[in-house]
Amino acid sequence: MSSQVLIKLAEKATVAENILVKVKAQLEAVKQTAMLNFMNEEKSRLEGENQRLRNEIDGFKKELILAEIGNGVKQVYIPTERAIKQAVSSSGEKKCPDIKKEVEKKSNNKIDSKEKVDKAGPKKGSTPTKGAPLDGDLKAVDVSSLDLRVGLIVSAKKHPDADKQYVEEVDVGDEGGRTRSVVSGLVDHMPVEAIHNRLGIFLCNLKPAKIRGVLSEAMLICACTPDKVELLDPPSGCAPGDRVTCTQFPGKPETLLNPKKKIWETVKPDLKTNNKCIATFKDQVLLIEGKGNVTAKTLADAQLS
Repeated sequence: MSSQVLIKLAEKATVAENILVKVKAQLEAVKQTAMLNFMNEEKSRLEGENQRLRNEIDGFKKELILAEIGNGVKQVYIPTERAIKQAVSSSGEKKCPDIKKEVEKKSNNKIDSKEKVDKAGPKKGSTPTKGAPLDGDLKAVDVSSLDLRVGLIVSAKKHPDADKQYVEEVDVGDEGGRTRSVVSGLVDHMPVEAIHNRLGIFLCNLKPAKIRGVLSEAMLICACTPDKVELLDPPSGCAPGDRVTCTQFPGKPETLLNPKKKIWETVKPDLKTNNKCIATFKDQVLLIEGKGNVTAKTLADAQLS
């Protein structure tokens, strides 16, 4: 092979090497551009997500403040970091007295606002529940706060230390098939055989309480008159854990009723059977969705308790 041929091959190899270097540089530039674009898009997405979360947190804070004001909790202003910085002079001296005045002023403003609402009373035409907020922004107290469920009375026996009460083991659809103990004052109204192995309606989010030494974890709801008591009947096809609802009062029940808020005591007077023995809240039917109405056998216009 002649020397001229070798020289040409060497030149072509050099050219090819230069081209390869340029291609690698271009690929690296494309890669960096793509990565930068991805990072910018991800940054924008995360900023949007953070803003959405901040808005949600602000909304929750406002609901909490309204709830606390509605329950008589005094609001205390806490200065923000910006307010503290503004209260610091350019020489570095802190204006503590000014901050204190600002805190007291804003706190007093909140208290004054609440007092004005209290003095103004409910708006014309409204009938707020005792203890409920007046502005309507918070959830009103109604039957949707109650966790009413179908329960199967697996067993029942007389309370060992209370002559007028039964102790029942009830399946209300809790996870793992766990049963709850329930104490009911039904001894004078029906024999134990009448409640054993039958379905009923139970209030499941009352605070558990010991009754004569036995823990009661729910309440058996009955139709009651001065002379007679009847268990409520779920519609056919029901199973333990099916929830009792009222179409006109939608909502999610409280996890656990706060005894201080007296939610059960507020709702109870409006729970009755109508003239057709159908269980109602404020004359609106209580039902198991897709299965039918909750009823009493014979007691019409009776209190539910």
